[in-house]
Formats: sequence, structure tokens, C-alpha cells
Amino acid sequence: MPAELRLEVGKTATLNCSVVGNPPGSVTWRKDMLTVLPSPRVIFPNPYLLQVRQIRRQDAGMYQCFVHRELNSAQSAARIIIGGKN
Repeated sequence: MPAELRLEVGKTATLNCSVVGNPPGSVTWRKDMLTVLPSPRVIFPNPYLLQVRQIRRQDAGMYQCFVHRELNSAQSAARIIIGGKN
């Protein structure tokens, strides 16, 4: 994931949690430390990909993916910054 993603209101944010190795593990997505749940605008095309469609100002924040495996775990983070029209 990029460290920072700048988008205008109405665009789509796509975050990819890259995983190397087998088994790939389970993934948890969080925004500002709260679990991200699917909705009509928030979708998970696969467990490692998060898309926020028609982004709004309230979607700005720190997004993290946590990958959990039997022997280890990893995380990655990106901040989404919203600019442009309301």
C-alpha cells in the first residue's frame, strides 16, 4: 500500500494488501483502529483488496490491513487524504 493516497471527493480509493508466502493467511482491515465492514460503497473484491467508492470527506483516515498466519503476522498502513469538491 502507498503510505498516503490523495483523492478528490467522488473518486474510488483502492488499497491492496500485498501478501507473500503460503498459506496467505487471514486479513483484517481497519480504519482509525475500527474494523472496516462492507457496505454499498465499501467492497472487498477479494480479502486483500479494499475499495471505497464515491469517496466522501468522512472516509479520510488511516487504513490498515493486518495479515494473520499461524506462525507470524504482518501489517501495512496508508492514510487517505480527501481534497477537492464537497
